[in-house]
Amino acid sequence: MSATIKQKLNASKQKLKASRNSLSMRIVLATLAYSLLIALVVTAIQITFTYRQNLNLAKERFAEIETGYLPSLARGLWEVNNANVESLLDSIAQIPHVGKVVLTDETNVQFLKNETHKNAFAQRHFTLRYSENNTHFTVGTLHVELSNAAIQAQLIEQAVRTAMVTLFTLLIGSLCVLILFQRLVSRHLHTMADFARDFDVNNLDVKLQLQRPENTEADELDVVEHAINEMQSRLKNELVLRGAVEQ
Repeated sequence: MSATIKQKLNASKQKLKASRNSLSMRIVLATLAYSLLIALVVTAIQITFTYRQNLNLAKERFAEIETGYLPSLARGLWEVNNANVESLLDSIAQIPHVGKVVLTDETNVQFLKNETHKNAFAQRHFTLRYSENNTHFTVGTLHVELSNAAIQAQLIEQAVRTAMVTLFTLLIGSLCVLILFQRLVSRHLHTMADFARDFDVNNLDVKLQLQRPENTEADELDVVEHAINEMQSRLKNELVLRGAVEQ
């Protein structure tokens, strides 16, 4: 009794091992690994390209500040209109990708905005000049830093979104590969294994026949099926010939 139970346990272990090491599972795992590697490389290239593109777009903020705000800031400093200067600096500080903003007038009085912003990837100094009657007066300097915090947040969001979509796509694709392989290949391999296991030299008239639609051109499974049946036919002929010789 114990020997029978042990045989059943060994058979169950062998079956479990075969399921884990099945060809279909190995193909799915290999497909997942290569697909994941390709997805990581493509995602890295895409994120790098997007990051550089965003950096170039962010640097255009300097030109926007120079043409849109410097004349008004110079006039505000010349007229000692601190309220107007503060309003203009608030507008500059709210421009996307603009980080720390420091305005220093000719008396070394500073106006500071976005003091807590870090991760500056570019900075620029602007000299503020006010013109009157063809005379130019230097009234202060403007220091502007561009922060990549918003760019990094955008890239992280994009990477997470891309990873989720890629993972979902890989899972669906792997499931489809597994189903297709089971339907097109694996079940026929099991049929061949069962036929070989139940092979009986006393009953050589039973031919191997795979349950699959006929192909206009033979594929690998057709070749194996034909080879097994040919081997069985030759064996039958050999046994018939041997029997005749012995008689």
